[in-house]
Amino acid sequence: HVVHTNKKPPISDKEVRLWLNFVEQVVTRYKDDIRYWEIWNEPNTTWFWGTPNAKEYAALVAQSSKLIREIDADCKIIGGSLARVDVPYAKELFELGIANHIDVFSFHPYGVFPEASRKKMKVQVKMPLVYEPVMNTVDGLQQLIDESGRDIELWQGECGYPSAINGSGWNGTGPYSKNIQAKWILRRGFTDLGLGLNVSAYFMIKENKNPYREYYNFKGLLEFHELRPKVGYDVYRNLNAIVNGAYYLDTLTTCEFEIINEGGLPGLKTKNIASTILRKGDQIWIAYWGVTHMQNSVNEGQVDLKISKINEAKSYDLVDFFSGNIYEINDVLDEGSSVQLKGLPLSDYPYLVRVK
Repeated sequence: HVVHTNKKPPISDKEVRLWLNFVEQVVTRYKDDIRYWEIWNEPNTTWFWGTPNAKEYAALVAQSSKLIREIDADCKIIGGSLARVDVPYAKELFELGIANHIDVFSFHPYGVFPEASRKKMKVQVKMPLVYEPVMNTVDGLQQLIDESGRDIELWQGECGYPSAINGSGWNGTGPYSKNIQAKWILRRGFTDLGLGLNVSAYFMIKENKNPYREYYNFKGLLEFHELRPKVGYDVYRNLNAIVNGAYYLDTLTTCEFEIINEGGLPGLKTKNIASTILRKGDQIWIAYWGVTHMQNSVNEGQVDLKISKINEAKSYDLVDFFSGNIYEINDVLDEGSSVQLKGLPLSDYPYLVRVK
């Protein structure tokens, strides 16, 4: 039995009692199939918590977590589920002791520039006032976890980008197109990999439709009608086929960039080139891209990539996630202490260099 609360959370004694009854029944029924349980969604927003109140949410997590663990001692509890990287709200939660009740802390870093999760950026963003007016970086959340002394994972639990304007579920700025959505997916994925997050989720697989009018959530990778795949579907599939979990962040290898030709990215500086370096077995993978507003199509520039000396490297390949093709890199200059890969393409979405 669940009480309808007009989208506000269970706060009164009666509402909490009915909520816990619901939790008990759901966890008891699905405990053999579900290992992770996330408590609530974006409690730091008005549309999911009425008037956001960290104390109320922390209390709900504590009560729910206790009950869930009594039913399934081996489960994992996810808390936070914050809209964007709301470090001030998260700080309140940790001061209230949420770390004692969770195994994972999650956040939803929606925004035009995924890289703002890693590095503070001055970016024009249209957003409701309930969101933080300035994008915080994920290291603020990681610091709270570290200071708690608990072994808590940090997850990017929900994030996506629309392929068209005037859709539902998006309060950011454009531009929009299916190509731009695909570029954003790659930038979000490699940004999350560079942050060392255990999970990077995309929302959503299929567009959904407002039941009362022709109004769609265009973040889906499949179109609502006939489930036609968008460009982002193929790009995301290519990304997951290559970066399939058998990797770890490489903190020893370093790289430098020199822009040879700006192409359709005028004014781009080397400081605006983002990169993520991964290692998979004896392979080193370097993703790189220009941090600019995404364009539907862009004339690629050229960049030289200098990599710190790699012992016994035999070949260098370039992966293009849009075409799914892998190209051999032949213009290589071995400088003894480093290796230069000459004339690589530079765009507003990631290419991946594979050293093996």
